[in-house]
Amino acid sequence: MPRTSSRACSTPTPPTRPRVRSTPPTRSTTPSSSRASSPSSSTTGSPNSWCRGRAWCSAGRATRGTTARTSRRWWCSSWWAPGVWPDDVDLDSVASLRHREVARAIASVKRAYFRHLDAKDWPALEAMFAPGSSLRHPVLGAFDDIACAIDAVRHRIGASRTTHEGRCTSITLHAPDTAEATFDMTSVRWLADGRRVRTAGEYRDVLVRDERGWRIASLVLTSSYREQ
Repeated sequence: MPRTSSRACSTPTPPTRPRVRSTPPTRSTTPSSSRASSPSSSTTGSPNSWCRGRAWCSAGRATRGTTARTSRRWWCSSWWAPGVWPDDVDLDSVASLRHREVARAIASVKRAYFRHLDAKDWPALEAMFAPGSSLRHPVLGAFDDIACAIDAVRHRIGASRTTHEGRCTSITLHAPDTAEATFDMTSVRWLADGRRVRTAGEYRDVLVRDERGWRIASLVLTSSYREQ
């Protein structure tokens, strides 16, 4: 029977050690497109019907010696969060990021960033940056003082309504307390005259973990699309 595969969750090669399950899972005949477009199946049932590798991957057996497809499957089955979701995580870093709480904490930083930005909560937005942080914006320019950067963003957006959405495309753990993450971003801004400005771009963030948790040490935003 031909293998089905999808970008979000490919069929893994069985590990060398025996599986924990008493009964091996049957191979699904569902087309890959329908499995990838059904995120609700990734959160119901145990073992997971969408990502059957969860039982042994989440037990810590997806090590650096395992195939790339096995490592990718752990990400598909273990970490899904509304708004930010890893479509193609750096496979070299998967073995170092097995713990779900680390991955979720890094993703929650960006979710909170978008939430505070759209709510115009400038003190909360500034608190998400670590001391000595830098920010690079395609329109506003470069800032080594994060307070000045937040003030520039506040004056540019003003009271206009905005919505931001992001998708995590890669996370690389350089040290236990230092990580680099990439997010695709789309946003809509409603101007006072009723016009809408749509933009798309990419965030490249360096995050550090201190006594307050994960925070942004460097933020670089590049713009790839703008429609007004």
